[in-house]
Amino acid sequence: KMRWFFAFCVAVLVNAAPPHPHVVVVVIDDMGWANIGYHNPNNTRTPTMDALAKDGVIMDRHYTFFYCSPTRSSFLSGRLPLNVNQKNGPLAQPNSGIPVGMTLLSGKLTSAGYHTHQIGKWHCGMATDEHLPVMRGFNTSFGYLSGAEDHYTNLDSCGNCGKHTDLWRNHRPAYGENNTGYSAFAWTGEAVKIIERHNPERPLFMYVALQNMHAPNEVPERFKALFPPKYTSAYATYNGQGACADESITNITNALHSKDMWKDTLFVVFSDNGGPASTAVSGHMGNNWPLRGGKRTNWEGGVRTNAFVNGGDNVITQAMRGRTVEDYFHVCDWYATICHLAGVDPADNPPNLPGIDSINQWGVIEGTEKALRDEVPIMFLEREKTFQGSLIKGDYKIVFGLQDYASWEGPVYPNASGPIKPIPYDCGKGCLFNIQTDPTEHHDLAKEMPEKLKELQARVQYWKGEAYNPYRGKVQAKRMCRVMREKYGGFWGPYEKRWVPPAGP
Repeated sequence: KMRWFFAFCVAVLVNAAPPHPHVVVVVIDDMGWANIGYHNPNNTRTPTMDALAKDGVIMDRHYTFFYCSPTRSSFLSGRLPLNVNQKNGPLAQPNSGIPVGMTLLSGKLTSAGYHTHQIGKWHCGMATDEHLPVMRGFNTSFGYLSGAEDHYTNLDSCGNCGKHTDLWRNHRPAYGENNTGYSAFAWTGEAVKIIERHNPERPLFMYVALQNMHAPNEVPERFKALFPPKYTSAYATYNGQGACADESITNITNALHSKDMWKDTLFVVFSDNGGPASTAVSGHMGNNWPLRGGKRTNWEGGVRTNAFVNGGDNVITQAMRGRTVEDYFHVCDWYATICHLAGVDPADNPPNLPGIDSINQWGVIEGTEKALRDEVPIMFLEREKTFQGSLIKGDYKIVFGLQDYASWEGPVYPNASGPIKPIPYDCGKGCLFNIQTDPTEHHDLAKEMPEKLKELQARVQYWKGEAYNPYRGKVQAKRMCRVMREKYGGFWGPYEKRWVPPAGP
């Protein structure tokens, strides 16, 4: 009996995740539900992601904000977007992005002994030095501060300052590293170099935020060439960006294997929002088939995103592999989940700022717990003269306010018919769907189930009252342009001294 007990304990220890696994998170920008092979195998070219997803754990109900910065702010801060940055104002606002008093995931992991690195898109604030990644818990940083730029030249425009270069390394502009080729290659190359130089005895956290598949729609010809002439050039370009992102993940995972770090690595991939599937949104070539809508809408196609985890056998056990998790998971939940694996307390309660909303969902991922999140508050925002948003409670979802578009795509989009022109759809005080039986949101139940609609409307009002909407400050455009020209030589970067919000409510 003692020998059996000892063998059982050894087996448990062998199958448990290591106390401080390496953590690599890759965010793909604007990837639609049908822009990945495991959802659309005949019309995409993402073999590495498909293999990792099928051999790992697919997060089938992974929810984000309906665009960019609020999702990234939520992931890094552990707050729901409504409690950190759901208005997505100009990044040059002095208090834009993630409030500096909040401890980011990178700061938590640094306190646990991790070496932490940020690569690629930041989009979480840049007006002051305090907003930079290296001031928010990252040991190193290489990327761009804004939401998008030219994939080749690193040029962007901000306000009335004209074209400028947006490329930053640690505390200063990345002089001499701009305009040197396709940006995804630069981000991937940086990630591979970090892995090659890393001491595996120290835990690694690497956050790689690719610009692919965000506008402008640009990709090297060899990726477009993966799609035969039956596809339009626009289709080949957009999905070529997905193929390029897949190659980035191939190179990063190969580097982890070569360094013998994969066995102790948790590898996470997700998209920041649904694909832009209408001319109402820049890029407008994403495909969320069979889901409704896309980026900048609250339909499932805008807020339910591709996501999966994989990793070495010391982290992802054989019992976990090949599973699909149907339970709700919000992007903010990665904060507490990763803190749990790192052995650090996720709590963060700075004065006058919201605490975390993140739930540790490792038990859900590994299959030992179910349904830790019954409610998913997605968005509650006064936008374009209407109150817009969505919320999930149990099997039901309410979508309210004016949605920019409400269409469905087919498995091949864009096609010869061209991009979808937006037809706004107004849900008023609420469209109601059972997203378990009707995930494509075809059947509005609002008139059939008035009591359920009232129940969700009450939850909407609750969360609306909870939303954190601080004064973000005023963009000092003249000063910003002068600093860009005279201090940074045409690069975009911090231009304000430490900003203190005005006193009062």
